[in-house]
Amino acid sequence: MMIDLTIDGQPLKVEEGSTILQAAERVGIKIPTLCYHKALSPYGACRICLVEIGRNGRSQIQASCQYRVQSGIVVRTSSERVIRTRKIMVELLLARCPNSKRIRELADELGIKETRFPKKDEDCLLCGLCVRMCEERMGKSTIGFANRGIAREVIPPFKERSEVCLGCGSCEFVCPTEAIKPEDICKKEIVPIASEFDENLSHRSVIYIPFPQAIPNKAVIDEENCIHFLTDKCEVCKEFCEADAIDFDQKEEVLNLEVGAVILAPGFEEFDARLKGEFGYGIYSNVVTSIEFERILS
Repeated sequence: MMIDLTIDGQPLKVEEGSTILQAAERVGIKIPTLCYHKALSPYGACRICLVEIGRNGRSQIQASCQYRVQSGIVVRTSSERVIRTRKIMVELLLARCPNSKRIRELADELGIKETRFPKKDEDCLLCGLCVRMCEERMGKSTIGFANRGIAREVIPPFKERSEVCLGCGSCEFVCPTEAIKPEDICKKEIVPIASEFDENLSHRSVIYIPFPQAIPNKAVIDEENCIHFLTDKCEVCKEFCEADAIDFDQKEEVLNLEVGAVILAPGFEEFDARLKGEFGYGIYSNVVTSIEFERILS
């Protein structure tokens, strides 16, 4: 069922159940947010996405990330009332996290130079993105909210580094203020995935193209490190892949092809430089093999 509404003077038809924020995104109307991520359930903590909703001669201020569209409503995303209220919310956040780059950017967009409220010099703005990501997508609940009021904070249980934490870094990825660090949460050592193509000199992601000349030149998923294959959770990449290219059920297969000719390019076997201990390979960081040097230059 489609719902008729108006946003900033634009008549729209959107699916029933959509939020005002989602409806605005579909027509390119930008509403600022801090605690919203399309892969997670809406939370409405930051109150930055406030809009003015008019209906039957009355209006109200609501968080657009949570408010579901209704037939006949008229939404204004930057009315005088909205901007005034949004400025107050940003000032409060700026007082809490005065050194946050993202909040500073929002303040600049609204013309806020300084906050009128006492500064607290915190890093975390309590948006809950990390908590929801860990619980909803990773299925772990390694971190959560503790305490109330001014003592409220995001911590692992008992403020101890967790054995349950996967060390995936998804909490750090969604944090708008860069306040959370996986190494402060995870008990095990977090080791980045080494790039085999770059001779382990750099790191790669779980979804990657093995090497530039790969045929077909398509990305693959590292099943040994993918959160979905480890926990049967996440699937964020599949949900938001515009090409609908991700299939977790796809398996490796061997194809027998009939061809007219075959070009053999066996290459060579790399020499193990550790056998020449006098050169200090593996001891000194500036001693590398020719292949490693090639990867450094590339």
